[in-house]
Amino acid sequence: MEKKNGLSKIVIVFLIFVIGGLLGYIACDKLSDDKSEPKEETSNKTESNSNVTTSNTQEQTTNSYEVFAKNLKEQIKKYDANKGQNESVSNAQVDEGYQINLTSNGELYVEYYKKELATKFGKTKLADKVLAFYIIETGNGGLHMVYFIYEDGTVGKADVESVFDGTVSTIPVDKVEGYKNIVSVVQGVFGTEHSAGAGAIFIDINGNIYNPNFK
Repeated sequence: MEKKNGLSKIVIVFLIFVIGGLLGYIACDKLSDDKSEPKEETSNKTESNSNVTTSNTQEQTTNSYEVFAKNLKEQIKKYDANKGQNESVSNAQVDEGYQINLTSNGELYVEYYKKELATKFGKTKLADKVLAFYIIETGNGGLHMVYFIYEDGTVGKADVESVFDGTVSTIPVDKVEGYKNIVSVVQGVFGTEHSAGAGAIFIDINGNIYNPNFK
């Protein structure tokens, strides 16, 4: 009987150790899992932050022209407010007797000084939502074309000198297709062995140069 009691005690003690060991293993395993979870969360946060950074970079690239246009419009309005005029920013006059005017709200006008043209056309609006304009010599006869950049980075042109011969009843205004994100239009001269002609050169926001005269 004493042997049985002694054996029972041994078995009970053994079971206690086994159960204690299992509980200890389970507790350690759970603790290990709990410690590893924040690492996974940190990893997810890092990945999330990386995605946000990439997204922001893409957004800045996509909106770079939008930022340029917004800043330019604000600067023109600031200049007008400070100076009380806008000749240096938005007006140009040529010897042929007309003036091009760009208002601070993006309206582009032509105004002729010759009496018959002034009577016929008055002050004519050429376009809306314009950022900037340029009077560019074209061909080899001393004629000019007014090129202008819309707020969305596309380009338009107005043949304001076509009315001089008296045969044109409206001023031709057209969109120059195939160009975007344009920030400047400059004067170019294109020569061949026997002749040369003038025309416009477009520059986009990334510094690329385009010659619309020779695509």
